[in-house]
Amino acid sequence: SCLFANASFEHYDHNKSVCLAGMGFCFGFRDDDSSSFFHYPAYTCFTEGVNWTIFNMNLGSNGYSIYDDIGDFKKIDGINSLKPYYGKEVYIGVGANTTLTFPCFGVSYWLNGAITLLATNPPFPRLEVSYINDQAFQMGGAFKLSDNTSVGATIRRITRLGGDQVFDADLLTNINTDKILDSFNNTGRAWAA
Repeated sequence: SCLFANASFEHYDHNKSVCLAGMGFCFGFRDDDSSSFFHYPAYTCFTEGVNWTIFNMNLGSNGYSIYDDIGDFKKIDGINSLKPYYGKEVYIGVGANTTLTFPCFGVSYWLNGAITLLATNPPFPRLEVSYINDQAFQMGGAFKLSDNTSVGATIRRITRLGGDQVFDADLLTNINTDKILDSFNNTGRAWAA
């Protein structure tokens, strides 16, 4: 069966397992699945024993040609070097976590990052860059109300580096890869429940 009642929604989702993606994000968990902790902490009351995902990593991009695009990114030096990027969005994401769950309790430490590049409008060049790098500690638990009902909650502390930047023609005249990366020095911390 598929669980639908996820009350949380984020613009930038974390820790989606391959198994979950393969099921069309239909949240159906096993009794030894520590990833249930991220999506439905209440389900931890239905897990059995101690479950430890020692190291879980994911890597994604929007196509095989991304390797060449990222290689070209190292060589950005002025407006003319943007030609390979016009009209095609470059995306790469990476994430990793370690998660430990017990019946009705879980704890996790995770990292997630993503970068997107899009160059538009060659007559008046514009480079849109988004960079996010998150580190978080998360813990939560649940209370069993009956044999098939439980209520759960999580709390997490996130440290985020990055944001969104738009470089227009004036800024792109003397742009290079180092200047792009140096522009993402905004750091913030937040608590979420």
